Amino acid sequence: MQIIHLILGKARPERSNGVTKVAHQLATHQTRLGHDVSIWGITPTPQEPIGEREYKTRFFQSIANKLSLDPALKTAIRSLKGQEIMFHLHGGFIPEFQVAARLIRKAGLRYSYTAHGAFNPLAMKQGKLRKQLFFTLFERNTLRHAHAVQFLGRMEFEGIEQFTQLSHKYLIPNGQDQEELGEVQRGEPSSDTEKRPVFSFCGRFMNRYKGLDLLLEAFAQYRRAGGRGIVWLIGDGEDRDLLQTQAQQLGIAEQVIFWGSKYGTEKLDLLAQSDVFVHPSRSEGFPTSVLEAAGLGLPCVVSTETNAGEYIASHHSGIHLAQNDVRHITAALHEMEGHFHKGSLREMGDNARNMVRDTFNWPRIASLVVDMYQPK
Repeated sequence: MQIIHLILGKARPERSNGVTKVAHQLATHQTRLGHDVSIWGITPTPQEPIGEREYKTRFFQSIANKLSLDPALKTAIRSLKGQEIMFHLHGGFIPEFQVAARLIRKAGLRYSYTAHGAFNPLAMKQGKLRKQLFFTLFERNTLRHAHAVQFLGRMEFEGIEQFTQLSHKYLIPNGQDQEELGEVQRGEPSSDTEKRPVFSFCGRFMNRYKGLDLLLEAFAQYRRAGGRGIVWLIGDGEDRDLLQTQAQQLGIAEQVIFWGSKYGTEKLDLLAQSDVFVHPSRSEGFPTSVLEAAGLGLPCVVSTETNAGEYIASHHSGIHLAQNDVRHITAALHEMEGHFHKGSLREMGDNARNMVRDTFNWPRIASLVVDMYQPK
């Protein structure tokens, strides 16, 4: 099968934790399954080198008018007319993809669609009127004419029914490449000389999505109740200053370390030195950081909104928060500190690693997505 993944931006997974990384992994493992796979990117810098890939790449100039496409991309799509090709569009509320989808259909070609969390209930409430208008004018038609629509998490899979009925939707989560974790050594919890647990988070600092304000408030209550752990926040984003101010106001600034953005082995090595990964998101597609942490052998505390909770609970690899609020997060921190002192975090971490190996390995996920492409 010939597959073309269309993304906004370049396939540079070494500096990405999101859509670009997912498209790269799908393209890599679909190639290894024997398919003819390419990534086409719409980018301001189409000539920038990206290094070697197992799949083919082609990049096109982004246009100031987002409802227009590089003429070269239009020509490339039209040149494929009548061929057995599956385009795969990655990302929701991207005007360029609406134009591309129409061109693909006009050329007699098929496309599948992954929104990557764009239609989660909370995401849909942000800029509500503008999103509703865009959805009505463009997205609904694009979704209905897709060959298949992939949702990464159950909340989005079920929530889309509020906006449109789709009989061709699939629930397929993200995967995790264990090869990239293979050289990272996970030590015994914990190497900290004070024998206190290290709770880590890795991702964008955006409170309305990631719930880091909830984490800091819960951590402050946990510390006031005698908890001895510390928090490592790995990443950056628009709310970093707010979070640092919040930590100061709560009196926990000395126990919360802001590491800044980390990538590749540096990020994974840092994560592996922590004891418990905490991800109290209010809205997600399916966070790759949870899979990285679990793949490293970290027990995880996650909200329902991460879409990872049911997996964490069923594999006994952490805590699925009954509610994503300060009280339940505080209780989870205390519970995980109890496991830390009893020495039972190791078993949870082993369960987490096995969960990723068996359920979230990219060859399995890539094969499920290829099955989704098959004629109905």
